[in-house]
Amino acid sequence: MYYSGIAVAPWAMRVMAVFFGVLTVIVVFTEFPGSIHDPVQTVTGIRRRPLNEMLDAIEASVSETAAKEQRPRYALFGRIHDLIDWIEGLLPF
Repeated sequence: MYYSGIAVAPWAMRVMAVFFGVLTVIVVFTEFPGSIHDPVQTVTGIRRRPLNEMLDAIEASVSETAAKEQRPRYALFGRIHDLIDWIEGLLPF
């Protein structure tokens, strides 16, 4: 009696309709907040502060004094990563 009301194998059109229905709901729920928050963040300047901080950090790391101070450390990290790559090359994965 239960299977007379509910089909055991759903029709292909029903499966496709449910799939596209769920896909539409997901798209609406993910796109709608972004379309509201992005303009609000742009107007209020919330996005500018992290971007300016990131640019300041990049400029500081590119400056000559910072580059001179970190050169030996980068060389050490490079050799450590070379050693790890060499060991991984020997191990059979």
